[in-house]
Amino acid sequence: MVGTPQDTNIATKPVGFLQDDKGNNSSMRLMAIISLCSAIFFSGAVFWRIHQNYTENAREQARYLKLIEQEVSKDAPDLERIISSVERLDQLNQTEKGEEGMAIIYAFLGAAFGGKFVQKLAEARGSQSAPTKPKTIANPGSGL
Repeated sequence: MVGTPQDTNIATKPVGFLQDDKGNNSSMRLMAIISLCSAIFFSGAVFWRIHQNYTENAREQARYLKLIEQEVSKDAPDLERIISSVERLDQLNQTEKGEEGMAIIYAFLGAAFGGKFVQKLAEARGSQSAPTKPKTIANPGSGL
């Protein structure tokens, strides 16, 4: 029977992960995935390097603290050596904390999600400004 719910069901083609709702390949999704993977990889590299810096600095700080302790325990401590060790400790405490790397990670994340966000806004604005009903065209034979 025509018009039954079984007849109106149309078999839909499955849409792939990198395709839009209509089944077209989406370069925007591909760029977002590449950018997201880059952000994840780069953040791992940045955090690994920050951890390395802190480990190296902790060893060097321990060495300078031991040197200061040895100098202070002497009967005649060398003040210049103690002051230079304290200055070096201060320099080690002001090491790189990865701000530049974090800025790059945020740029990757912005590229991954910002483009899709702008695209969705543009599509929404485009559908709002489009006329809802087509205008009738005057037909020369109808007398309008």
